[in-house]
Amino acid sequence: MEKQIISFDGTKIYYIHKKNKNKNTLIFLHGIATNWTVWRKEIEFFDRLGYSVLAPDLRGHGLSEWPHEEEKYNFLNFTKDIYAIIQKEKISDVTFIGHSLGGAIAINYCEMFNMPASLVLIDTAHYYPYQHNHELNLSPFVNYFLRFLAKHEQLRTNHFPHFTDKTKEIINFSKDYSLLTRLFHHTPLKCIFKCLDTVHEYSEKHKKDTENLLQSLNIPVLIITALKDSIIPFKFSEELHNIIKNSKLKVIKDAHHLVQVEKPEEVNANILYFLKANNIY
Repeated sequence: MEKQIISFDGTKIYYIHKKNKNKNTLIFLHGIATNWTVWRKEIEFFDRLGYSVLAPDLRGHGLSEWPHEEEKYNFLNFTKDIYAIIQKEKISDVTFIGHSLGGAIAINYCEMFNMPASLVLIDTAHYYPYQHNHELNLSPFVNYFLRFLAKHEQLRTNHFPHFTDKTKEIINFSKDYSLLTRLFHHTPLKCIFKCLDTVHEYSEKHKKDTENLLQSLNIPVLIITALKDSIIPFKFSEELHNIIKNSKLKVIKDAHHLVQVEKPEEVNANILYFLKANNIY
């Protein structure tokens, strides 16, 4: 069922929610410049198995509102939106399944609010993974050009109108470069870079606090990584695995950053095995 909520600061957040017999709700959190549809195969799979599933479009993404005010992209606001949805839907038992930025939001939720029943972190870094002017591991020239477009609305509108399309479905990915090219068609450049900047700022101030939290986690954690991911390389998942005691690390070899789109069967199989092993229903 498609729904929306007016979040704590007046921003409209779109999400889908399917209630089923299982008590635990799987909350799928997408990464930057995508939307909930990257989880379509996973949602269909777990819905058939009787799991309740919920997947939002993060603020500035998909069918959620794209605020003009830069301060509305504060990293903590993404987490507060998820909390607002959980409160509205009166959900108590939660498993977060987060990809990239979505994984970082899931970790932040553990810091700010209640602990979930379990965590699945896919191609996730627990601190900002890019050097300055190398965001998304692009070259400095490409980053400069894209940031310039993000700041000049008239130029962007007149000459790059495809960078402002509000397209719902994310499809047809192969390798990371073509993935990035397509992602910029789905999310405003301003949203992308403001999100990156606010995550960077938060990470600089709170990296040690985040590591302390991860070391103290006493919930089941599954870490999934795509071996050919050049956006969040394998080493970041390995670091997470070393920090989080009793976490499980699964490597999907022939996949890139959007592993849940490229290899949904493998992702689903790993998540299902993890849930069953921990009696999460």
